[in-house]
Amino acid sequence: MVFGLIPQAGRETLLQTAATESGKLPASTARERAQLLKGQLEALVVEAKRLQMDLGDVQAALSEHWERLGYDARSSSERKGERS
Repeated sequence: MVFGLIPQAGRETLLQTAATESGKLPASTARERAQLLKGQLEALVVEAKRLQMDLGDVQAALSEHWERLGYDARSSSERKGERS
């Protein structure tokens, strides 16, 4: 897999560049997309634990932030259709 050969920062730059040039992200699996957030998610979890937040509190905060940004969640079947 190509993504395994590109360092984390390079993958992020590559995806950002591809998204900018094409107007959409290249086809990828949910796991590959989640991997791009691994460091940021770890930092979030560490900070939440430092603040003695429980998982429910973090999920609620994330959900509120997600909604505030107005992300239009699509079903996974629609995302899979982008790959073809």
